[in-house]
Amino acid sequence: MKYRRYEEWLLLQIDETYDLKTVEEFLDDFAIENAKDEWINGKILLNRNPVEKGTILRAGDTLQIKAFLKEEVDFEPAAEMPEVVYEDDFMLAVNKPAGMIIYPAAKEGNGTLANLVAHYYQTKGYKIAVRPLHRLDADTTGLVLFCKCPFLQPKLDRMMRMKEIHRYYYAFVEGVVNKDGTIREPIGRDRHDARKMRVSKDGKYAVTHYRVVKNRKAFTLLECKLETGRTHQIRVHLAYIGHPIVNDALYGEPFDNLEFGLQAYRILMDHPVTGKPLRMQVACRF
Repeated sequence: MKYRRYEEWLLLQIDETYDLKTVEEFLDDFAIENAKDEWINGKILLNRNPVEKGTILRAGDTLQIKAFLKEEVDFEPAAEMPEVVYEDDFMLAVNKPAGMIIYPAAKEGNGTLANLVAHYYQTKGYKIAVRPLHRLDADTTGLVLFCKCPFLQPKLDRMMRMKEIHRYYYAFVEGVVNKDGTIREPIGRDRHDARKMRVSKDGKYAVTHYRVVKNRKAFTLLECKLETGRTHQIRVHLAYIGHPIVNDALYGEPFDNLEFGLQAYRILMDHPVTGKPLRMQVACRF
């Protein structure tokens, strides 16, 4: 669909995707379930007229949604900016540095990616709550996606849950890996170390695909894609096959002169509003 924004309103030009569908079916497609009545009563208009759940949409109609509500920035702004990789009216993707967690344990905490994003929103004059859509381990660098629009939050959450947002990682590992492969091993918590996960027959189903990018003497650069999203999945699976992430002190060996070897470098997805393919990427740092 084509769209434009006018202040707090999202104006959508209905196309063949939603032709002859009801407003309720449209809301279902955007994963609006529990709050349908709230949106219909005052936050949605069709050709400037009020709607009901059964109102029929037709190609060429204009659906107006009060999608961009004014909110308070809900984390303490940091003193520095994040590295912004992609931004539109609905999403923000930033490049997380090493050693930084996504958000603090308490709202008044600082030193996290959420605080950097809060500073960015404040500087831009945005009245937006900070909404990370996923997490990365503290030492893992790379792309983290934030939702800027409350109306889109449920759909983006569902896309993440249904693996419609495809995340790719560079893994710089110990040893020489000669061929591509897939690891299908369940992952559970390590009973002997609360910080760790491990391959366990009683764990949760987990699948990691990896592709050899380059061999470098005693190390290999892999591209990894996850079918599942278990805690520490890439780190646990690669350590299990004898190729732990470089400088992963939890699952491998420390290297004083090398960085932690995991980077979330690419996101591929269809745009949640326009449906067009979207690619976000940062350069490999290994």
